[in-house]
Amino acid sequence: MIILLLTLAQGKIMTNNYILLDTIQAAKLLNCTKRKLEADRIKGGGIRYIKIGKCVRYNLREIENYIQANTVNSTSQPRGL
Repeated sequence: MIILLLTLAQGKIMTNNYILLDTIQAAKLLNCTKRKLEADRIKGGGIRYIKIGKCVRYNLREIENYIQANTVNSTSQPRGL
């Protein structure tokens, strides 16, 4: 998984300890649609994001945390976040 994340993160905005992805890049990483991430931002409860003016960016570390918090072993197990 780390290799995949590093491969997808190449060429993205990197500042100090942050790797920032736009909505399309984050959707590709999560194998979901851009619209799903947009809907999550409206209703809340999705991945934390950074808003810079009109630009939305996702910190790769926040995406990793979201994946970890929502990883379950069975359908009856409660999810994080």
